[in-house]
Amino acid sequence: MIQARIYKNKSGGVCGFRIESHGNKIVCAAVSALALNTVNCIEKFTGDAFTCDHNPSGGYMDFLHTGLAANDEAHDASLLLEALHTGLDGIHEQYNKDITITTEVYHVKN
Repeated sequence: MIQARIYKNKSGGVCGFRIESHGNKIVCAAVSALALNTVNCIEKFTGDAFTCDHNPSGGYMDFLHTGLAANDEAHDASLLLEALHTGLDGIHEQYNKDITITTEVYHVKN
């Protein structure tokens, strides 16, 4: 089963995500495409700072938009991350036995 964790900042906006594990091939492909497209679009269209660690064979991707995590304004990246969350929710509606989605507040480490 795929586990998706959505990180939110203290204002409630999405600032990152962690997706891990493998599962149903259709669901895995859809989730991977959404996550990779989100990261690629943030990199290409915003130039914002972020961290991203991934291991395709290990089945995880961990992404954090550093500005949004600190509650900075970043409208374009915020919109892309909210779109990812919406897409994951849509997949969950159709394949709820193959993916879980949780949210947690991300606390900026000083």
